[in-house]
Amino acid sequence: MYSRFTCTASCHRPFTASFTAWSVSCFFSFARSSGVISSCVVSFVIFRRFLPARRSGKDTAARPHGQTPAPCSRPAYHRSVPAPDIDPAALASRMRAAWQAAAPRFRAYHLILPGSPAFICKTDACEAACCRVFSVAMHDRDVDHFARTTGLQPVQFLELEEGQPVRLPLAQPYLLARDEGRCRFLQPAHHCGVYEARPTACRLYPHFVIYWNSATERPVYEAPPPLAAAAVAGPVVPLLLGHDGCPGFTGPPLAPADWLELLRETDHLQRNLA
Repeated sequence: MYSRFTCTASCHRPFTASFTAWSVSCFFSFARSSGVISSCVVSFVIFRRFLPARRSGKDTAARPHGQTPAPCSRPAYHRSVPAPDIDPAALASRMRAAWQAAAPRFRAYHLILPGSPAFICKTDACEAACCRVFSVAMHDRDVDHFARTTGLQPVQFLELEEGQPVRLPLAQPYLLARDEGRCRFLQPAHHCGVYEARPTACRLYPHFVIYWNSATERPVYEAPPPLAAAAVAGPVVPLLLGHDGCPGFTGPPLAPADWLELLRETDHLQRNLA
């Protein structure tokens, strides 16, 4: 999925902001009308091909984007994540079975199960290509969080047109500012200068949840069932995926409890993109 739609949504600095809005709008309309992906997933794909990415941590100083005090730490900052009663072994078995049919559709991803290597940001191995090539889409909550955390005004960290923030026809209408072909806040040695303020899409990467209908052998993009229900029973199975382009899947094996926490938090963040 990642590789299929990225070129269409590409946006580089020499283009004007108005052309960016037009091209994204065309891509959004095509994807929605074709029934291929939902608005949430379109936005995510645009994030990934517009944008920087990394994960969480508690430090307030600049840190390598994605460096965490422990593998898979990714605190949600909007609300607490509920903890449904899920049997990790049973869910992992359902995921393995569903992934056999789903894998050909998601060639840029791999299935993450208990025992899979945890994600740890490796700035020495990562070229921060996404922070250099792509722009970050942001929704209103991201803009408010960014402003509160950094003390900056939106005109200081968003892409502008005629002095005002560009607003795209998407659920996440704003773009994080870029300078000289990279994210404005990318620091030397691939550090993120606004790590605690980074948008939801940056917190989500490099994980993603796909809901797969084992009966129809197709992904469910429109109104997926709640994680608590899909993870226990039924034809729809949540699949926790990792992006193959990230070099950070080298941490210790995920314990079942940590794996469940990662699944819940990834699902929560992803639903926040809608």
